Amino acid sequence: MNPQHCAQKTASAVQVLGARFMLDPVTFKTGPELGLPKGLPGYVMGRFGTIGDISAEEASAAAWCWNPSQIKENWIEDFSPSLAGALYGQICAERGRDYLNGFSGAARLVELAEKIVDSADGENAPTFTGWRNVECKNPSKIEKFLEFLSYARHDPESSICYKMPNELRRRERSEFQSKPLFG
Repeated sequence: MNPQHCAQKTASAVQVLGARFMLDPVTFKTGPELGLPKGLPGYVMGRFGTIGDISAEEASAAAWCWNPSQIKENWIEDFSPSLAGALYGQICAERGRDYLNGFSGAARLVELAEKIVDSADGENAPTFTGWRNVECKNPSKIEKFLEFLSYARHDPESSICYKMPNELRRRERSEFQSKPLFG
């Protein structure tokens, strides 16, 4: 098995795990308690705020499979995206650790994840690069690894897009833009 085949076979499972803690009701409840906007704006600002202090247009460009109007509707101009990214990254790290608590292979998974995350080419992958650079209390790179594999399935412009199924890679952005939120 080569790295591409391995990534293709595991990407779906890892994407589901990443989405589980990113979209967890506890994540949405904790966000406003820490100062994030309530609801979907907290998710959007947090997820793409890891890139830095960017505009809604820049977030839309980084989130190619999202409907840009949804990004714009959920982007709060007077809220710091980088602050949102830092807060959201911390929440996701905590939720990810909660989900992996008791998993006997977690230490080895983190060890392998660090190698993948640290050596991955982030060119043309601002969301991945932003998540890779998130500073967390009690840092573990597992949450960045999970975001990396999730993101790799969704970014056709990235140098890591070989991990995405061919049928998704062939779709045009306009096909995703017609959908209400994702694609």
